Amino acid sequence: MRRKASGNATLRAASDSTRPFLWSAHKRAAALAIHRGLLDWAQDYPVLTKSRNGQAILWTSLLTAYTFDGVVDQTAHEFAAQSLALFMYDEVVDDPSGNGAMAAIDVMAAIRDACVGRPSSSVNDEFEIERQVVTAFADAMSNPVRRSQSARWTKDFHGIVEMTVKGHLLSEEWRKRENFTPSLAEHLENGSYTAGAPIVAFSAAMSTAPDGLSDAHHDDYLAACLDLGWCVRAANDIAGLADDIRSGQTNAVSLGVKESRSSEVWVARSMLRDVHARLDSMLAIADDMSHPLALQYRWLANCTEFHVDWYVTKSGYSFSVEDWLAFEKSGPFSEAMLQVLVNT
Repeated sequence: MRRKASGNATLRAASDSTRPFLWSAHKRAAALAIHRGLLDWAQDYPVLTKSRNGQAILWTSLLTAYTFDGVVDQTAHEFAAQSLALFMYDEVVDDPSGNGAMAAIDVMAAIRDACVGRPSSSVNDEFEIERQVVTAFADAMSNPVRRSQSARWTKDFHGIVEMTVKGHLLSEEWRKRENFTPSLAEHLENGSYTAGAPIVAFSAAMSTAPDGLSDAHHDDYLAACLDLGWCVRAANDIAGLADDIRSGQTNAVSLGVKESRSSEVWVARSMLRDVHARLDSMLAIADDMSHPLALQYRWLANCTEFHVDWYVTKSGYSFSVEDWLAFEKSGPFSEAMLQVLVNT
């Protein structure tokens, strides 16, 4: 079965495997284990469990189980914790009060400072949500940074966080400039960082990569992490086109229509072709077992596919009846899961 995306663009049939009701019992059990781990970890950061009305912690559990092919280890738990903290960060960005963009920059700047061990005054303790996001992310990043395989990995990780801060500053600058819109290429390049996904993907490799990597292998992996961010931004914009038009937000599809004088359907299909070209490049390396980062590219490809398929075929983070039943077959619902189910 081929799934249809927004604007009738299609995804390949293989991406159906991102739906949990089609998973093996082992992978579903891994999602539950990750979920339990997140609940334990988030006791110190309770605001994180409320992200996306409680859906984010479940979605993050699925993302992690899929990304790591059902393996539950320290790297998977760290990836999940970082991803959940970034969900709450996104809610700061989406603050309906209109101050979200600047608050998000302050939060990411504080995260950057925390990751390099610098004290930060960017976020005042009176802002409890922001404080918890910063503290949670710094906590989730402490072990991967400590286990980083080289100074090069650590330096480039700090660079990604720094570019994410600059990306949000640039977005805010664009928003304030009268009668200005970025080009499609500028929007997607900047979105490669502001999507947030490269941070967690690079972190997973930073603490697990083999010693003695060549500069070329290192540079290629960094570029592939940014390809992940590009794909997430593109898929999110395809899925969120109608919402972005209503709210006046910059959207890649709208920019593509303006530049190419083509239809939304044509632009969405063109963007998905580019997404799959990037994904296929990741998969080609993941399938080459002689490559020193084959495992990390597999994680990267899985993470990309999960984001793209979930966003484009099922906009948002909602769960279908089949998804819920998949969890039920794997074990008893937790109280948190039941609460979300009641509210869905």
